[in-house]
Amino acid sequence: MKISRGTGLVLILLVLLVSSIMFVGAVKNASTSVSIDVVSGNEGATLFIPVIMDENGKVLEMYGKPEISGSASTSIIDTDHGKALKISGTGIFRIEMKQTGIMFAGNSETNDKFENGFKLSTGNSTNYGKIYGATTAWIYSENNDVSFGMSIHRDNGWGRDMRISTEKTEKLGKGWQEIRVYVMSLMYD
Repeated sequence: MKISRGTGLVLILLVLLVSSIMFVGAVKNASTSVSIDVVSGNEGATLFIPVIMDENGKVLEMYGKPEISGSASTSIIDTDHGKALKISGTGIFRIEMKQTGIMFAGNSETNDKFENGFKLSTGNSTNYGKIYGATTAWIYSENNDVSFGMSIHRDNGWGRDMRISTEKTEKLGKGWQEIRVYVMSLMYD
């Protein structure tokens, strides 16, 4: 009787250990990534693009180390509409940034901050985790005839994938303009 009781206890502990390992293996760190595609006209392009700001109003670190494909440069600036990523370049270029955060599976307060505690710097919307559909943000172009597309991807690491992006490539004119960005949220296993 003692042997079967001990074997049962070992089996229960083994099942709990394996399921814990499987859960931790399925969970990954939260991440945020941004990709921006630009096609400039003959004059080149200088744009002021919204940046993601955390719940304390700070620009995410990833904007300080972008990966650039093509001929372009970036910097963070202050504008009348808020902080922005200034992009200057010629031809066709792409800018990508990624930031990985902590693992917070099961922590609903930290998860809520990740999904709703950020803002697009030149937009008026908040609580993006609760928005489904279109909202707006301001973009500035020093040049006419510039094509622009942006995609923001936020993944909480354990089942929620948020996307904020232009629906299609936007044709920009000169000056400040309001563009539509679309918010979509997917759940996954």
